[in-house]
Amino acid sequence: MRLQKSKKLIISAFLFSFALVTACCVHQNPFFGSHTLRKAKKSVVKIEGLTTVKFTKTSSNSISEASLELRTTASGAIVKHYKDLTIILTAAHVCGLMGDQQLTMIKSFVNPGEKLISLAIDTKLQIFEVEGRTFNAIQIYAQRRTDTCVIATNKISQNALDIAGKEAEIGEEVFNIGLPNGIWSPNFIPMFDGRYLGQIYFRPSRAKASVYSVPGAPGQSGSPIMNSYGQVVGMIHSVYRRYNHLSLSSTSEQIRSVLNYGMKKVESQYEKYKKALRY
Repeated sequence: MRLQKSKKLIISAFLFSFALVTACCVHQNPFFGSHTLRKAKKSVVKIEGLTTVKFTKTSSNSISEASLELRTTASGAIVKHYKDLTIILTAAHVCGLMGDQQLTMIKSFVNPGEKLISLAIDTKLQIFEVEGRTFNAIQIYAQRRTDTCVIATNKISQNALDIAGKEAEIGEEVFNIGLPNGIWSPNFIPMFDGRYLGQIYFRPSRAKASVYSVPGAPGQSGSPIMNSYGQVVGMIHSVYRRYNHLSLSSTSEQIRSVLNYGMKKVESQYEKYKKALRY
């Protein structure tokens, strides 16, 4: 009987060790659980933007002015705290950096025979954190090629998410927390899972993007994609229109680069940004 018990213990220990080794081989956290997602959820914010576009156009005998207002609802993630500021990562088109579609829409207001001679864009941002508190925010740095933006607001008392030091591996399981079609309420944010599929160049004017089998919809722009350790490996900025179960994301390398540049601006111009947030 003693010998049989020893064999059972050895077999059980081997199976447990094998499970851990298998999980490590695909870079999964064997101790990952819903508590990691619940913690990460508190670092995801709702962003509402109001972009005012004023443009002047001219024809052969007149000059006229016009304006548009574009309202957006999107997602963002708290990724840093610096003194009394909280730094949030989101998509550049959320920050008012016009994408190809928005510029095409504006140009549609210019009739044949007219010429666009000036264009002024102003975006106001408001942050809603998980418990419903609201904060004004300002853009620090936005990059069109990667559709990535860093914004700042007054200190939000929630943890900052860590940025992963490397890309996910193909087939690795990932998780997304965001606001599809603006679905959000205090303490309620939708969560999704999927797999990392690789990287593509989807448009000549844009940098390469990571592709994930995570469903996407308007409102999820700026939402973080995380690995099983709760680290940010990507940020959704686009989705395939004809198949919205594939989302396009900034790479973790792009995110680190944009965030590092944004943080240099925050550190060198802290008083300027702090003053701007008072108004």
